[in-house]
Amino acid sequence: MGRAGTHVLCKPWSPSLAAWLRREGATLDAVMLCRHYVAAPNLDLVRRLAPQAKVLFDTVDLHFLREQRAAEHTGNDTLARQAELSRHRELSLIQACDITLVVSPVEHALLARELPQARIELLSNVHEVYGRGAGFAARSGLVFVGGFNHPPNEDAVRWLVGEIFPRIRAQRPDIALHLIGDIPEAARPSLATAGAQIHGRVADLTPWMEGCRIALAPLRYGAGVKGKVNMAMSHGLPVVATGIAAEGMQLRDGDEILLADDAEGFAAAVLRLHDDEALWHHLSEYGLRNVREHFSFEAAPEEAQMKILVGYKRVVDYNVRIQVKPDGTGVVTDGVKLSANPFDDIALEEALRLREKGIAEEVVVVGIGPADLTAHLRNGLAMGANRAIHVTTADAVQPLTAARALLKLVEKEQPGLVLLGKQAIDDDANQTGQMLAALWDRPQATFASKVDISIESGADGKATVTREVDAGLETIEVELPAVVTSDLRLNEPRFIKLPDIMKAKSKPIDVVELASLGVDSGDHLKTTHYAAPPKRSKGVMVKDAAELVAALKAKGLL
Repeated sequence: MGRAGTHVLCKPWSPSLAAWLRREGATLDAVMLCRHYVAAPNLDLVRRLAPQAKVLFDTVDLHFLREQRAAEHTGNDTLARQAELSRHRELSLIQACDITLVVSPVEHALLARELPQARIELLSNVHEVYGRGAGFAARSGLVFVGGFNHPPNEDAVRWLVGEIFPRIRAQRPDIALHLIGDIPEAARPSLATAGAQIHGRVADLTPWMEGCRIALAPLRYGAGVKGKVNMAMSHGLPVVATGIAAEGMQLRDGDEILLADDAEGFAAAVLRLHDDEALWHHLSEYGLRNVREHFSFEAAPEEAQMKILVGYKRVVDYNVRIQVKPDGTGVVTDGVKLSANPFDDIALEEALRLREKGIAEEVVVVGIGPADLTAHLRNGLAMGANRAIHVTTADAVQPLTAARALLKLVEKEQPGLVLLGKQAIDDDANQTGQMLAALWDRPQATFASKVDISIESGADGKATVTREVDAGLETIEVELPAVVTSDLRLNEPRFIKLPDIMKAKSKPIDVVELASLGVDSGDHLKTTHYAAPPKRSKGVMVKDAAELVAALKAKGLL
């Protein structure tokens, strides 16, 4: 590391961390604390001696989640209480740090629910893709990689040797098992069984990655993303694993991996794969592809690069009783509370959730309106948007004008997704999203009640959208970039907290004039007049059903 230009502080030659921070803290832009047991005792020290530095907390995996799962697996009440204490400690650390890094989308989603206002970033593990060095026939045996210093590995090895491998040997006594990793000498006698070889720690895994036919990952609890699975797949070595071992890796049973969560099913999967050359090659090829697309050095710069543009209109608050001007030229807005269009709040919430899942990197809110719209855009920034764009105009903005202005911003910003409310509650036009998609010549998915995004490379990917239609629900798939408009049941927007309002004051708002975009603000639709709905006539009270029927007949309704 030193030869690569990294200044490494090693005991006993380096000063203490406190002494070093007193000397160098003012020069630091960022400090990364890895694992909770490192972050907890050092966070206050870093904040005090490097106050300007951003603090990044690398969880590696969520310790409390691993403990929770271990407690559930073992039924250990003491461990369950310990897991709850760990949970409070880790969540407090995450709240106290500027950015938290996780490797698993499952953990990213969990933290987004637990701490919606914390900044959580998905940073995947990466592996060199070695490729398949030997074919099916040239390989033999099974391999497990993992040391006993990690409790899930010890549990996995004991389950493998005690329950899974005997079932395999009962049918195929010729199949050997190789155990690689730090296994204490005292533990080895209890693992001794016919056909199993304990190699301990090895300098190079390549002989087993190239020579074994199947890699095993029988983990019954754990957290994070399992390096042993990606490592095997990077060599084209098919894997049989539990659901926990495959978590957060975009793996499908039967395509990239075989999954089983009980000893009998696990052994059956191993035996099936061991003798099925076509299946072996299928898993090998698809596993390699999965590592290339999601966990390789080549894929790493492309991950989480999508930008989402969100339309954010200001309207009369939905709780306000609308009053028509006496001359019928519009509605009264002076002194009336103005708020975000509810459907746009839903669109922004969905964009923030996609960012929290690691699918998007940046969320940009766009508002079109007069100079005082800035305060409204600050509301969107307080919800969590990264920045805002204010397109200024003193004129009323009709749907086609809005779509044309958004198109100009799309051409500049190059988002992977545009999210809009399905309609604004002031004019109920339900036109802007459809018009933008047509002008942009990109797919559209309107009235969305569920949105799933799959990214294939960079910003390229697909959106699977469940739409609310007259007949019920319709699910469609569109290629990105695309326009999606939100319906009422897509999500429930988050509440804005005071600290987020304060943070929003420092977030950037770019101001551009509508005319500078080359968009004409002229009216495309002519509104002749406004009128309040007619008042309801007084109702009639009836004594019983017979009188109700008679009254309806008298009015010609029956």
